[in-house]
Amino acid sequence: MMAALVFDAPAWLALLALPLALAWWTARNAAAPDEPTGALELWRAAQLEAPHSARGARRWPLRTLFALAALAAACLALAAPVWRPSAGPVVWRVIVDARAALGLPAPSEAAGSVAGEARAQRALALAGNALARVLEPGDRCEWWLVSGEHVLATSSTLPADWPPLHEQLCGHAAPAWERYDELGTLWVTDCGAEPAPRHAGLAASGASATPGVVARWPGRALAWNGRETVELAEPAPLVALALDARRGPLGRALAAWCSARGATLCDPAACGDAAALRIEFAALSAGERSAGRSAGWSLAGRSGVLAPSARPHSVLLAEEGPRARPLLRVARGRVECALEPDAELGGDGAAFAVSCADAFDRALLPIAPVVALEERQRSEAPREIAPRRPADPSAPPRSLAGWCAAAAALFALGAATLRR
Repeated sequence: MMAALVFDAPAWLALLALPLALAWWTARNAAAPDEPTGALELWRAAQLEAPHSARGARRWPLRTLFALAALAAACLALAAPVWRPSAGPVVWRVIVDARAALGLPAPSEAAGSVAGEARAQRALALAGNALARVLEPGDRCEWWLVSGEHVLATSSTLPADWPPLHEQLCGHAAPAWERYDELGTLWVTDCGAEPAPRHAGLAASGASATPGVVARWPGRALAWNGRETVELAEPAPLVALALDARRGPLGRALAAWCSARGATLCDPAACGDAAALRIEFAALSAGERSAGRSAGWSLAGRSGVLAPSARPHSVLLAEEGPRARPLLRVARGRVECALEPDAELGGDGAAFAVSCADAFDRALLPIAPVVALEERQRSEAPREIAPRRPADPSAPPRSLAGWCAAAAALFALGAATLRR
């Protein structure tokens, strides 16, 4: 079992410059020691002929050495050194940022950069190199693509294509970094994560100003050209809904929304992967009926069950009663309905249309990735923090701060009692 010396408050190590500076000043300005002799000229000649190292050694009184050692030990005590026995084989967890900004070009001036390389590719390469330096026999890695607190995908090998294009279109948020600030963990991103890691490692590709689209709406976009933002025209987005589902309340609300937003309604088979929004219905369960009520409107009819989803989503309509299953679920790129397409609409039809329009607006994907203006304008150098092995839970870490403080006290006492 291996072990490692770590510092819980490494910023205090900067104070070690103080005893080093005092040592340099002492060596530079210390006077020659007093030597009783009756022949001053003979003594001076002997001093000139003596080896340099021997003359320099006389410039360090013992009490000075003790004082410098006391200062150094005190600085180490403030840095809180801890002896951590490390575990056996370790499962290293790598948290990969899913933001669309990772798809932008990496800074070309960075050492080891490749022309046309994306920030994600550069950061993943840095992560692979950092892990290669700390992996030991029996260790393995788990790669997680994360947005907020949601794990979007996992891999047991280095995922060179993360984040994929369909994830960049979703406009994901940065991971909740503080949730993953642990030993045995490595963060992969483009710029220094906030807050900075205390225990995890970091592989950041860096960033440079990159013009491009900063906002999109159906048929138009807002782009930054390096100096100002300008408006551009874009093709209308495609929305996929099966023909036999368009006569129900959800289909009618979608048709009205497409007309207002300038989107094109198409059959799922004809849209293919180009659809910016899909409306999907769950397979119906035999004899199963459900009903749900929202603000001023309700839906009821035969129903099925929506598959569980770990991706970010919101529930527009839930089943009444103790089960409270989701009947209408909204996620980026899709709206899922557990009710039949011809479900019965009750209550205020206008309120239903407004709720659906808001859901479609939130779910609609852009036709290409969008990166916020502040992220396109950001410029930052690459940054690396080596990941550290976790401690062995069966052998608790031992603090060495007390020993360093005791050594500082003893050295200080020695310096105070010594005459020279």
